[in-house]
Amino acid sequence: MVVAGNSRVLPAAERSACTALPGVLALEDLAPAAYRVEVLGQDHGDAAMAALIAHLLKTGVVPRSLASGGRLEQHFREVTGDAPR
Repeated sequence: MVVAGNSRVLPAAERSACTALPGVLALEDLAPAAYRVEVLGQDHGDAAMAALIAHLLKTGVVPRSLASGGRLEQHFREVTGDAPR
């Protein structure tokens, strides 16, 4: 999961184009022009994020901030090696 702050709000068509990129599973609104991006990949989503950033720049959207993190459940599983009960 990555939190991305952009230079402007993404309209629905641009959001759809972003989630159609390989490895980008979802974009969730956090605030105007800020999104939680769910990515898939054993490389911690680096390939998906690279594709997303390249796509945004090509369409004139400038990512202003990126913060990496994970969901609490995912973190729990990584730390304990077990599913939450």
